Amino acid sequence: MPKIFASLRSRLTFYLLFSVGAVATIVIGVTYRGMSLDLEDKTGRYATLLLTNMRGKTEGRLRQIESAVYQFLPEWQEYIDRPDSMEMLLERMLARTPHVVGSGISFRPGYYSGDKARYMVYVYRGPEGLLRSVDLSNDMVYDYPNQFWFRNAVNYGRGMWSEPFFDKGGCNYEIVTYSLPLYDDQMKLIAVCTADLLINALQQRPEDMRPYPGSYSFILSGKGNFVITPDTATSNHHHAKISTGGHYRSYLEAQGNRTLIPICEKMVNGMAQSEVVNSFGSKMIATYAPVERMGWSVCTLIPYDSISEDLGQMTFKLLMWIVFSLLVLGTLSYYIVQRSLRPLGVLQEAALKIAQGDFDVELPRRKRRDEISSLRDSFASMQRSLKRYTKRLTEETRKQQAVESELCLAKEIQNKQLVTKFILPEKYSDVQLQAKLKTAQEVGGDFYDYMVRDKYLIFAVGDVAGKGVPAALLMSVTLTLFRVAAARCDSPEEIVCKMNSDFFLSNETGLFVTMLCGVLNMDTGELAICSAGHNPPMRLLPEGVCMMLNLEPNFPLAVFEDYDYKCDRFSLAPGTLLLFYTDGLTEAMNDQQCQFGEERALKILSGCGGLSADDLLSTLETEVSAFTAGVPQSDDLTLLAIKYKEGSAEVRKPVARPVFTPVPEEQQVMTDYLCITNDLNDISQLHDFVEKICVQANVDSSRTFQLNMALEEAVVNVMNYAYAEAQGQPILLETRREGDMLVFNLIDQGAAFNPLAEAPEADTHSEAEDRPVGGLGVLLVRQLMDEVSYERREEKNILCMKKKISD
Repeated sequence: MPKIFASLRSRLTFYLLFSVGAVATIVIGVTYRGMSLDLEDKTGRYATLLLTNMRGKTEGRLRQIESAVYQFLPEWQEYIDRPDSMEMLLERMLARTPHVVGSGISFRPGYYSGDKARYMVYVYRGPEGLLRSVDLSNDMVYDYPNQFWFRNAVNYGRGMWSEPFFDKGGCNYEIVTYSLPLYDDQMKLIAVCTADLLINALQQRPEDMRPYPGSYSFILSGKGNFVITPDTATSNHHHAKISTGGHYRSYLEAQGNRTLIPICEKMVNGMAQSEVVNSFGSKMIATYAPVERMGWSVCTLIPYDSISEDLGQMTFKLLMWIVFSLLVLGTLSYYIVQRSLRPLGVLQEAALKIAQGDFDVELPRRKRRDEISSLRDSFASMQRSLKRYTKRLTEETRKQQAVESELCLAKEIQNKQLVTKFILPEKYSDVQLQAKLKTAQEVGGDFYDYMVRDKYLIFAVGDVAGKGVPAALLMSVTLTLFRVAAARCDSPEEIVCKMNSDFFLSNETGLFVTMLCGVLNMDTGELAICSAGHNPPMRLLPEGVCMMLNLEPNFPLAVFEDYDYKCDRFSLAPGTLLLFYTDGLTEAMNDQQCQFGEERALKILSGCGGLSADDLLSTLETEVSAFTAGVPQSDDLTLLAIKYKEGSAEVRKPVARPVFTPVPEEQQVMTDYLCITNDLNDISQLHDFVEKICVQANVDSSRTFQLNMALEEAVVNVMNYAYAEAQGQPILLETRREGDMLVFNLIDQGAAFNPLAEAPEADTHSEAEDRPVGGLGVLLVRQLMDEVSYERREEKNILCMKKKISD
């Protein structure tokens, strides 16, 4: 940037002068344009006035002809049966209307019979002014039924003015004809009556249409033929003969004046306006308008030089005055700007010291209250705010560091609670046990643990509802409860029942825990697993076949106090590998909002036959990281793998229950739960839960909306009737997939109440204000769901609702 613009005062002076100069230039241009347009407008209006006067005279003449024809009709009707009297009637009409050069009546062929089957009488004025008649009835050369004036009147069914033409065979003049069809009472054509007008009678002197010297005028017919040409208009010549061919395009091309062709095209299209055109070697204003009754159009061309003769001189004087004014204004502006901006330099030095950390620097004071004074006050306010902010930031940073330190310590404590080295008795060195846990935040709610008692390996994998510190605290409690129960109980169902009983009594947060607890006999391979609402494990055979392990569904921990948990028992073949996991695996999300899913995990495991438990977990961890590709982890991820007696060929007797029943693909959607209280504020959790289930099951938006409505009605019904006045009572919603059905079990521990039988029947016929309360919610649930049933079991109300997810 040049040095002249380095300072603010120089730039402000330049911007001011530039702005004033730009405004002045715009003013000059607008003024010049306005004056030019004003002159053009006045000239155009003057020319338009002359054209309007001519059109008025011409149309008045035409109306006289039309009136004469209409006055002839009553006499014609009186003599319609006397065709020999038609000539006498036409002579009377010509005597009354001196502007009519000729008139005729042409009967529809066949209207009369005999020698008058074709009958046309025509009377016209001769050169001496005497009336003459001619009978064109049977003139096959003239052939009046095929003349354009006859056809136009018949085709349009009304009075019509023709194009100018030379009436060869009639009056032998250049004329325009008015044709009027005549009909009987049944609207059947009788004849066409015509009245002819000399073109000369319509023309006015072109000199009357020349508002300025050097102007030109011309007239076009409706078909684009010149009635008065631009060159003949400059002299006192008459029009060119139209019948010999005077079309504007061929005429102007022959004259070498093609610039008027677009004007003529607009005139032929009936347009009326003024515009600038280059013609006859100079710039001109063309004003044109139609003569509507005949379809003609008149145009006047006025030289532009005669309008804008003095505009250039006026503009030059105005420009010189503005240049002088800018020079004076620039000098004054520079001095004023320099004086006004001097206090900013002092304020700038103080601001630099504040930026360097000197918040106590004294700012300059001003007596005058202006923008610079306001800026000084703003700096003073910023100075005080920076002091307070710096002090508060220091305190917050110290607190944040303390919180981060505590979280790190909490994470360290939580990690120490989890087993990192899996040591089994040397006798069972062929049994592999490995686990990995990766939290989404500093601390999390996932956990795993194991214990060895004699020949039994007791293990657990779980997920606490929620995240962060609350989930971590509950995880610690759950882990402690497991270790206590596992030391005293022998079977997984006893361990889970004991944990649920102890957990329910101390759980005041309303959270719940999903968990898998298993007991493996490391001698025989017998495995017992109890699922407390957790994801089913995956099993990989040595042959590489991988499938889900089908388990008895149970409710999560801390939902119901006295729930009877069921256990599943299996027998493991040598080399079998089991994978236990939390939903951080299947619900891991990539940047396309797609989940990792159980199917993807099964495919990966199918290719891991022969791997150790540790290698399997490393492979899965790598695949999840590649799938999420940098997307922040949304949930804790826990993996636990058990490989039983790799390489052993020992044969064990099968148990009665089938070993590992494959889960059909359409049923590979995990059982899920939602636990809320009988508080209407928890309804929003219900909507989020339903949306999640519908996304996993690929349910369309219409069915998702129906499920939301039905489940909300059912839950609100439980809130209103199950617990009466008691607050904070649990309501559990269990969902699972059965084929193409989504099954929802709504469970509560309230008073026995069957809404399908005891709810009042809805009255859908009465007016809303006359209906009894109740019943509509149950009716809505029945209509939106495909199957609805109720049962009372173990002191619980269970409402089962099923919905098809596909047609």
